[in-house]
Amino acid sequence: MNYVTVAGHINEDGTVEEVLVLNDGSPSMNITDWPPSRKQGAIEANKEFCRIKFETHPNDRVGLIVFGGHAQFIQKPICLKSGIEQLYRAIESIPSINATNFTVALQLAQQYFSGSYVVPAGIRSISRSISKFFYGTETAPCTSQKENNHYQKRIIFLSDGEHIHNSSPLPVATALKNSGVIIDCIGIGGTAANVDEAMLKAIASRNPDGSIRYSFIGDKQQLIKKYQTLASHIRPA
Repeated sequence: MNYVTVAGHINEDGTVEEVLVLNDGSPSMNITDWPPSRKQGAIEANKEFCRIKFETHPNDRVGLIVFGGHAQFIQKPICLKSGIEQLYRAIESIPSINATNFTVALQLAQQYFSGSYVVPAGIRSISRSISKFFYGTETAPCTSQKENNHYQKRIIFLSDGEHIHNSSPLPVATALKNSGVIIDCIGIGGTAANVDEAMLKAIASRNPDGSIRYSFIGDKQQLIKKYQTLASHIRPA
């Protein structure tokens, strides 16, 4: 099978992963059918994902992008063994952003993985100040950018709604998969009818057996379990 579109099984060969979590920040994430809210359920799942990765793969890097009508980094990828608490704080501060545009979230991830992303000056200054406050340095210690190019790159894409924009996310998703990025997609909420399952399935990578790396999850505890599973390493086929 094609290396770039297929994901395999748990890998314990020392591979280091760099994961971008793309989290829907649209207003519907504040719906309370998952008490206290879908958003809080996603926060708890993301924190559990990071906790398990920290315990099992502390050299992995994890970053967080929140999207609605636009997308923004809440935390650029950071080495878990030196920045886990900083990442927890970023996860807990997920904002709400109007509308739902899958394309801009994937484009931002693509820019980062390709090395073309430039942090806006104002955000860069804030990021340096936060890092100095928590670590005494401008960035939490980790591996070099050159070494990062050898990481297994992954995306976890979560949404509780539909893509509402005239630009298709599929060309970006295809380009990401063709570059070796493995994409897991998750729909959450009341019922599967509330999410754009066809689009999420098209965005997601495939396993060697042909199954799609997409799941619809209807309650918080199942979402947490899913993220616990996703914390394991995977490898391209």
